[in-house]
Amino acid sequence: MEILQLRYFCDAAQSENFTTTAKKFDVPTSAVSQSVHRLENELAAPLFSRQANSIQLNDVGKRFALKIAPALALLDDAVTEASGSAKKRVFSLCIDARRRRMLNIIEKFKAAHPDIDVNVQHGYKPAHDPYDVIITDCDLGLPGYERRLIVSEKLAIAVHKSNPLAANKKLTVDMLAGEPFIAMNEERPMHAVVMKVCADFGFVPHIALQSDDPDYVGRLVSLGMGVAIIPMHYSFDDFAENVLLFPISGYTRDTYAYILQAKHYLPHIRDFWNLLQNA
Repeated sequence: MEILQLRYFCDAAQSENFTTTAKKFDVPTSAVSQSVHRLENELAAPLFSRQANSIQLNDVGKRFALKIAPALALLDDAVTEASGSAKKRVFSLCIDARRRRMLNIIEKFKAAHPDIDVNVQHGYKPAHDPYDVIITDCDLGLPGYERRLIVSEKLAIAVHKSNPLAANKKLTVDMLAGEPFIAMNEERPMHAVVMKVCADFGFVPHIALQSDDPDYVGRLVSLGMGVAIIPMHYSFDDFAENVLLFPISGYTRDTYAYILQAKHYLPHIRDFWNLLQNA
């Protein structure tokens, strides 16, 4: 059993595609396929279910990957640390939700780990090389990742205090039908959340303005340009006095950390998770 053989297997376990793994390692697809086949012979157990044009990690393969991937990650981490500054470690982070709040966490992480470079990508891209951690409010269903709930936030209706709706002691979503909505654009997960909540109350929202920046959504509401459905934690900063929030019963936005199983045993990954929990 060779280390490179295990690396081929772990990468193929994530992509479930020998050709993708072969391109990553710059070898023929046959080299990856034969290497995995030799590994299976040595283990006396198949690791993938094979069909005509596809492979799928089976239960034995999943259990094997859970044990082997962290071991390889620890080995790489030990080699990097032993080599000193010759090869600096990189922490690959994808932030698809809670962008503003993540800035403080990244600052604390860098202070604790000045030797690790943080590579931040905003917006999840499936074609990207595996991220170490993904922060998102979407259910990505990614193989090779462990999903952990960070926070579950109640949703609220945000209205300008001059809006006639603000005079209600209790404001419900169905009362927003016909109101101009300020919303995140269609690429952002909160857009789908707003559409679902409104659909549950029997109407399609009239979206007057969209933005990919939650700060703009809040600011536009504070200017009286429309109403919005937002997480309760939202901070309106210096224009909060113009906005009233009405909780929406029974609806939440759940934010998750997807942690690469191959690396979740590493000390700096554990430290990052602790920062997320204590934020």
